[in-house]
Amino acid sequence: MPQMAPLPWVMLYALVLAGLVMFFGVLNFSMMEKSGKVYSQPCRPSSGWVW
Repeated sequence: MPQMAPLPWVMLYALVLAGLVMFFGVLNFSMMEKSGKVYSQPCRPSSGWVW
């Protein structure tokens, strides 16, 4: 059995995952801003998004 995963691959996977989360977060925020509706919680830029 080879080792679990080299460190660069783990870092790359985490980077891609974070990028996807940020992308969908920005997409959801822009859609909420356009429609003027709030789906999950009030938009407060000061508090920031918690994932």
